[in-house]
Amino acid sequence: MNKKISLRGRILFSLVGILLISTFLMLFVIREISKNKIENESQENIVERHEQFDSAFLNIINRVTYTNLYLFDNSQDLYDELSSNSSYDSKQTFVENLVQEASLDEDTFGKIGVYYQQDMFTTTLNNELISDPGMVELEKTLNEPEGLYYIETVNGYDGQNFLVFAQHISTMYPNRQIFGLALFYLHESLINDSLLLLTSELNLDEAYSFVYTETNNHKIIYSLQEGTYFPSEIYQNLNEKYFLITEIDNEKIIIIKTDLSEINTTYNNLDFAVISVLSYDILFADFLQLNQYILAVGLVSFVFLLFLASRTSERILKPVRKLIENLRLFKKYRKKENLSILNEKDEIYELEQTYNQMIEEIIRLIDENNTEMENKRKLELYALQMQINPHFLYNTLDTIAWLAKLKNEKDIEHLVLSLAKFFRLSLHKGDKFIKIKEEIDLVKSFLEIEKMRFPELFEVEYDINENILEVETLKLILQPIVENAIKHGFSNIDYKGKIFIRAYSKLEEIIFEVEDNGLGFDPDEEIFAENKLYNGLGGYGLKNVDERIKLEYGRENGVNIISEVNKGTKVVIKIKKTQNKSLST
Repeated sequence: MNKKISLRGRILFSLVGILLISTFLMLFVIREISKNKIENESQENIVERHEQFDSAFLNIINRVTYTNLYLFDNSQDLYDELSSNSSYDSKQTFVENLVQEASLDEDTFGKIGVYYQQDMFTTTLNNELISDPGMVELEKTLNEPEGLYYIETVNGYDGQNFLVFAQHISTMYPNRQIFGLALFYLHESLINDSLLLLTSELNLDEAYSFVYTETNNHKIIYSLQEGTYFPSEIYQNLNEKYFLITEIDNEKIIIIKTDLSEINTTYNNLDFAVISVLSYDILFADFLQLNQYILAVGLVSFVFLLFLASRTSERILKPVRKLIENLRLFKKYRKKENLSILNEKDEIYELEQTYNQMIEEIIRLIDENNTEMENKRKLELYALQMQINPHFLYNTLDTIAWLAKLKNEKDIEHLVLSLAKFFRLSLHKGDKFIKIKEEIDLVKSFLEIEKMRFPELFEVEYDINENILEVETLKLILQPIVENAIKHGFSNIDYKGKIFIRAYSKLEEIIFEVEDNGLGFDPDEEIFAENKLYNGLGGYGLKNVDERIKLEYGRENGVNIISEVNKGTKVVIKIKKTQNKSLST
C-alpha cells in the first residue's frame, strides 16, 4: 500500500517547485535584461555621440559655405577673366591672387580650385601636392541643380587625404547663369578626432567609425580603418533598422547607424550617414562573467529560499493542526466547552475588509473630483465664450462710428446688416449646435464686416462640400480661427492676404480647414499654454475652440496647427460626424 504524502510534504514540494521555476525564470530575465541593457546603453551612447558628430561636421561644412560666399559672392570679375581670351597662366594667376588675398585658414583647407569649361585652376594654401577629382564627376556635378555637393576624397602626396566639396558659381543678376564650380579641399584631420570620440570611451580596441553617402553607391567619405568594406545586403538591412548584429569574415559585429540629419537638412544635396562598428565578443565579454555571478547568487538564494519554504510550510500548518486537534477533542468529549473558539476573524480577513473599504472611498473621491473639475472647466469655457461676442461688438461699433463720419448711409446700412446677421447666427437662441451652412454664413458675415474695416487687406476663397451643409456642428468654432488669421497673420504685411476656408467629410469625421498666406509663426511654441494666452499667438478664442470641441466630441478631436514663419498658417479642426442634436441641448 502506497504511503500518502503528508500535507506538509505537499506544501513543501509545491513551494520548492514554485521556487525552482521562479529562480530559473529570474536568472533568465536578469540575463536578458542585462544583455538588452548593454545593447541599449551602447547604442544610446554611440547615437548620442553620432548626433554630436553631426553638429561638429556641420560646422566644418559650413566653413565651405562661408568661404564660398567670401570668395565668389561677387563673381563677375572671375567670369570676365575666365571667359576672356587670356592665356591659361593668366587665368591661373587671377585665381591664385583671389585666394591669397582672402588669407584662408590653412588648417581647414589644403587647396581651393575653380573648374571652368574642363579646365582646373587651383591654389594650394601650404605648398602641398594634392590630387584633383576626376573630370567625369565634375562635369556630372556641374549639370546638377545648384547647391553644395560632395565630390570625392582625394590623396595628398604627404599621406593626408582631403574631402572635396563643390559649389556652383554663377554670374550676377539680371543675366544670371552658372558657369563653373568652386572646389574646396577639406583636411581629413578635421573629422578624424570627432570620429575617434565616437567609440573611444567604450575601451574597445577593435571599434571604429566611418562616414558614407546613402545614395551614391554607399561611397565611404572617411573611415578610421583602411579598407572598410560592407556587402551591399548589409546596407539594405541598415535602411530598415539602425542597430544590426551580423557577421563579416566569420567575425560577429554590431553595427550602429545614424543619419546625419542636421547636415542633410541644411544641405539638401548631401545624404551623409555615420556608422560605428563594435566587436560583439569584446562588448559582451563582461556579460559572460556576469552570467556566472548570477548563477552563483541564484544557487545561494535557492538554498535560502528552500529553508524559508520549510519554515513557511510549518507556520501555515500550525493553525491547521490546532483545528484538527480541536476536532479530535470534539469527537472524543462531545462537549462544546472543551473546544477553543474558532469562528473569530483573523488579521488577513480584517485587512481585506479594510482594503476594500479604502478602495471604495478612493473611487468615490476620484469620481467627485472629476465631476467638480469637469463642471469647473465647463463654467470657465462658458465664461470665455461669453467674452468673444462683446469683444467683437466693441470693435465693430468703432468701425460703424468711423464709417458714419467718412462714408454714406449705404455702407453703414450694409455693415449694420452684416453685424445683425452675425449676432443672430452666433446667439441662435442660446443653442450650442447649429448647421454647418449656418456656421459658414456666420463666418461670411464676419468677413464682410472685416472687409469693410480693411478693404484691401485680404480676399477669401471657399471650398465647402455641399453634402455636409445640413450636418450640425458646435457653434462658433470657425470665426475665432478666421479672426486670428486676419489679426495676427496679416499684420504689417506688404502684400494682399488670402484666406482659404474648406469643409469636407472623412469617414466618420468632419474636417474644417482655415489656411492663410500670412506671417506664420514657430510651430514649436506651446500655442495653448497659459503664458501664451495674452501675447498674440493664440488668445482665449483659439483655446476656447479647442477645449469646447474636446469636451463635446472627445479628446482625440480638436484643433491642430501647421505653421512656418513667413509661409503662412493652416488650422485643421476635426469633429465627429454625429446625428443632428436637439437645438435645445
